[in-house]
Amino acid sequence: MCKNLISLVALSALVLLFTDQSFTQEQEQEKDKDGFITIFNGKDLTGWEYNPEIWSVEDDCLVGQSPEGKPYNKQDYIYWAKGEPGDFVLKVKYRLTGKGSNSGVQIRSEKRPNWDCYGYQADMEEAPNWTGCLFHHSRGAVVKRGFKGMITPDGQDETKQFADPTELAQKYKTEGDWNEYEISAVGSVMTLKINGELMCEVDDRHETAAKKGIIAFQMHPGPPMKVEFKDVKIKILDETPQATNTLDGIRISDDKTKFVTKATGTPVLFWGANYDRDTKMRLMDDYWGDEWETVVEDFDEMRDMGLNVVRIHLQVGRFLDSPTQANVQALEQLFQLIQVAESRGLYLYVTGLACYKKPNIPDWYDTLDEEGRWATQATFWKHVARVCASSPAVFCYDLMNEPLVPEEQTDDWLPAGGALEGLYYVQNITRTPNGRTQHDIAKAWIDGLVAAIRSEDKDHLITVGVIPWALYFQGAKPLFYDPAVAENLDFVSVHFYPEKQEVEKALQALRVYVIGKPLVIAEMFPIKCNMEEMNDFIDGSKSVTQGWISFYWGKTIEEYAQNPSPTIGDLMMKEWLEYFKSKQMK
Repeated sequence: MCKNLISLVALSALVLLFTDQSFTQEQEQEKDKDGFITIFNGKDLTGWEYNPEIWSVEDDCLVGQSPEGKPYNKQDYIYWAKGEPGDFVLKVKYRLTGKGSNSGVQIRSEKRPNWDCYGYQADMEEAPNWTGCLFHHSRGAVVKRGFKGMITPDGQDETKQFADPTELAQKYKTEGDWNEYEISAVGSVMTLKINGELMCEVDDRHETAAKKGIIAFQMHPGPPMKVEFKDVKIKILDETPQATNTLDGIRISDDKTKFVTKATGTPVLFWGANYDRDTKMRLMDDYWGDEWETVVEDFDEMRDMGLNVVRIHLQVGRFLDSPTQANVQALEQLFQLIQVAESRGLYLYVTGLACYKKPNIPDWYDTLDEEGRWATQATFWKHVARVCASSPAVFCYDLMNEPLVPEEQTDDWLPAGGALEGLYYVQNITRTPNGRTQHDIAKAWIDGLVAAIRSEDKDHLITVGVIPWALYFQGAKPLFYDPAVAENLDFVSVHFYPEKQEVEKALQALRVYVIGKPLVIAEMFPIKCNMEEMNDFIDGSKSVTQGWISFYWGKTIEEYAQNPSPTIGDLMMKEWLEYFKSKQMK
């Protein structure tokens, strides 16, 4: 490649001359309903650093041109000057004109002298070979069109084809037509789509992989050509939210009995809600993509009720596309939810591996044997933990809701008759005990998932929410909270629904789970007892409990009150929310 020997001093002068220094935060457009901001205004190159010999604005488009008679003989880049994002979604429409034309979108890259650039490139060309591939200047093709890959830290490439590259090439237009590129980067996962069609995806954990960097557009050397970009917008996922509340991370106290804030050691009691579904029995990650504003409003409502923790439930079928591949859109949405929680002063109790709805469970997941299923569950938690690791709003990871260990061989991962209103809240962690004790199985499963989380997040607390069998069977002892089994769990999480006239029995069962770790009642509701008895249970549990979590399904007290024809369930929920809001826990 031919290099232009402009001195660095001259280069700096050009940058200052052709970068609009008056660009301010106030001039940036507000985020749209999906969280995107526009970074090219269609009028001028405000907010960009560029070589004026190459780049200009024509007909509301950002244009790079290598004219007839004087084709440009080196690659040249225009840099977005307003940040170096790590996790983001970028959308841009592009058009290439001229035989042999070639360009690309740089992400997580670095500037080089003389308008050069180095790093990842989402490739595009007026030919069938490279469009939709992720390229890197020193590593070549990181992943090609039609392939999904995972690159290990030492460079081993585990790539599998998911589509025919030739067929995918029919999904984008050539010969001077517009296409839309969507480029996402979340953690180590990068995904390229063109016109809504997945082109390639890679989980790049290579030891040299950049975690953030500039965004730039390329003018490629070669024959006369014209490259055009418009409707350029970005949703930055790793920006610091404008928080109205400052959260401090949570740790276990030195005496191992309670939760305290990391910075000050202030004791914390949790008073919150399970945000598992809405009143239509839809799970949160079924609709949060299309109805994001509803989710945000619900978090506002939970904050206004005086809650400080929200337990969310993530479906394995929404977060994994295969045993080894994460769904990037779900991870992006989770990141956005974390930002919402941070800005509202709410902690997140992240429960995973949900298989509550049978239609949402992938066929490939149910056909896995125990080894494959546990490996897939570890993959789920690695991806989730990677997204959550840096946020003080994440209180804990709950490995699974109400896991079971059958004593004998069974054909199903979801126990027969285990559905409640069509949702399966319990699941088996094995179908083949093969002579192993329940304790051995439970410990191996816990330790494997804890190791997966700790590979990405050394800090946040880990638990598992269980059915308190001691409440239903006299003399029953904890399985998952046997001291040896729970060695690597940070606190106890149990679900209690006291029976009518049996509050004392419930309190006695609760004490069985006092094992020298903090204890949270992660589910409770007066479905089997009256309000007064539930209040007695809560008050009676104060000496051993550090958190109480009930339910909120997106309907406020006022909305229940305004219903002209409330059901018995509506009246019960309204009364309970009124009680829960006024009760609090200090």
